[in-house]
Amino acid sequence: MRTARLPSPGWWEGGGLSFATDGRAVAHQGSAVASRSTAAERGLKEPGAEQRIPRNMLPADPHVDGVRAESRAVARGAKPTVDQAAASARAAARRAIAACKRNRARAKAVRRGQEAVTGRRSAGDRRGEAVELNALGKTYRERGLHAEAVVCYTQALSIFREIDSRRGEGLSLSNLGLAYDAQGNRTKAVSCYEAAVEIFRALGDRQIEGQILANLGTTYRRQGQRQRATEVWRQAFGLVSPGTRVHKRLAERLGAVT
Repeated sequence: MRTARLPSPGWWEGGGLSFATDGRAVAHQGSAVASRSTAAERGLKEPGAEQRIPRNMLPADPHVDGVRAESRAVARGAKPTVDQAAASARAAARRAIAACKRNRARAKAVRRGQEAVTGRRSAGDRRGEAVELNALGKTYRERGLHAEAVVCYTQALSIFREIDSRRGEGLSLSNLGLAYDAQGNRTKAVSCYEAAVEIFRALGDRQIEGQILANLGTTYRRQGQRQRATEVWRQAFGLVSPGTRVHKRLAERLGAVT
């Protein structure tokens, strides 16, 4: 067996062969090394030799960095806006549900009131019919149906006059005053209030008289008659019981105008 001659240290690149049966192994090793050297000299890259440059070593781009910073700022500021919009939507939904429930309750009250009026009328109970008409008129007024309220109060007033019930007549007139005032018909409201005041004054019911005078003063105020409104409120203040809601409101109004 012939031993292959080892290459000189200047050519040897650390190959793994120390000996060979012939010169082909050494020649092959030398050819591979030479090929790599030639490729390196030509500037070629071996497969898998490409390396990624870390992002923090890339040159800075002021425009790109500014856009990224602005996007992060917008994202941070958008979250509270979205949360506020969601909270507002939930609050609006709750209000809508509450309004729907109120409307259903009022519609139910109207049906009950109509049934009560029909029942009293069928039974021939005139006084009871008038009382239920006043109650139904109040339900209509609370729903903003003032024209329907006026109809109910007018029918009740007619029945109370028919059966000669002065108290019922006075209450119906007072209710009519409220409905007319809500409609903006101040003249009719004043007329109804004044007639009701006269009835309860004759009956000696100072409490009801004072309450109606308080409403009359409010209507005068809405007409622009401030001096007359103050005079009527003072009369009412001396009639209603201290500590009542009407008395407290009168005190606030009189304190505001004095």
